[in-house]
Amino acid sequence: MVDRVRQDLLADHRRHLRRIEWVTPGVVWAMDGTQYDMGVTGKIYLHNMQDLASRYKFLPLAGGYPVGEQIAEYLGGKFDRYGAPLVLKRDNEGTMNHAAVNEVLKEFFILPLNSPRDYAPYNGAIEESQRELKGCLQDKLALAMPNPQDHMAAYAESAANDLNHRSRPCLNGRSSCQVFFEVGIKPAFKKRQRREIYDSIMDKVDRILSAMKESGQAIRESAWRIALESCLKTKGYIKPHITTKVSPSFSSFLAHE
Repeated sequence: MVDRVRQDLLADHRRHLRRIEWVTPGVVWAMDGTQYDMGVTGKIYLHNMQDLASRYKFLPLAGGYPVGEQIAEYLGGKFDRYGAPLVLKRDNEGTMNHAAVNEVLKEFFILPLNSPRDYAPYNGAIEESQRELKGCLQDKLALAMPNPQDHMAAYAESAANDLNHRSRPCLNGRSSCQVFFEVGIKPAFKKRQRREIYDSIMDKVDRILSAMKESGQAIRESAWRIALESCLKTKGYIKPHITTKVSPSFSSFLAHE
């Protein structure tokens, strides 16, 4: 893990050499924001969140650019309704790291997993989800009533709902809704279990940092990402897959997606 932290800091190209298979629904969610161009009427902001294993999209925020308190309220509502994930992936964009957002994560004992700075593709699954959502939204707006900007929240929610009920080859022909709500699949993490997992990860982080000569915020963030991923892999919640179509000289490098 110490070697991987060093690689994580020095070799961005290695991120393209591995993908993560998200195995268990309800364990890791990801969120991100994007803009949708409405043409002459301007742009709207979409705040999208998805369960990574099932591809289930929660109804997005749509409209103006949300402040941190709005995102925190949005998260709290989803956690209350669907149950809190163990991990929430996010980029380093300001509102998603707002104090109110962090407070909600602490309240529900959710572990944050931020992308490396200046490397948004680390959260690649939600990037793909954004493209899906905007593509479906575009199809709906092509058939929309006049002045669709007055009803963008409804159109965005309808697009997410349609995507949740599409059959997906990656889910063996099932829909995201079927997989996410399958009885007995999602683990229910008690606060004690969440605390034990956090303590285990922090123990790994401390051991990584103690074995390194370097120090600094970037190193600590990298150690946290790798220790958290190691925990998820050990528990069987994720499966890393290393591509074989790379130069042998890079075979020791790993990448995050």
